[in-house]
Amino acid sequence: MHKRSSKYTPRDEPPTQTNIGSFYGALLGVFVLAIFSRRATGTGAFAGIVAGMAAVWAVTQFAEISWLYNNLVGAVVSVAVGRAVSVLTAAPRSDQVDELTMAGRREHAEAILARRAATADEIAREEQEEREMAKWPYLLLGYFVLTIVVLAILESL
Repeated sequence: MHKRSSKYTPRDEPPTQTNIGSFYGALLGVFVLAIFSRRATGTGAFAGIVAGMAAVWAVTQFAEISWLYNNLVGAVVSVAVGRAVSVLTAAPRSDQVDELTMAGRREHAEAILARRAATADEIAREEQEEREMAKWPYLLLGYFVLTIVVLAILESL
């Protein structure tokens, strides 16, 4: 059983609790980087996760903070380092990331909605034309009846 001294240190926590944050915080940071940045690269993500895990290790070894903050430290460091390395490396092609980031998904959704709006306008126009064309059968029927009546009158003369 771990005995607590009057002064709290992170080393007092069981090893499983301090190690949990070392991986998941850095992993969260890489996900955040990938989802919200078009500029993120694989190299940047890898460097970010390694730096995030190293930062959490350093915090658990040399700082006296609660193990609960390990996820925050790992996430912040992995986003910062991942972003910096991604900016320093070659950018990915836009066709590789367009639909994978939140901004790309938004633009893709807006393009789909614009096409749907154009299609809806076209359908509305076609319906209007069909309504206008719907009167023609009645006009033709009326013309036919009128022709028969005129012919009947002419025949009786």
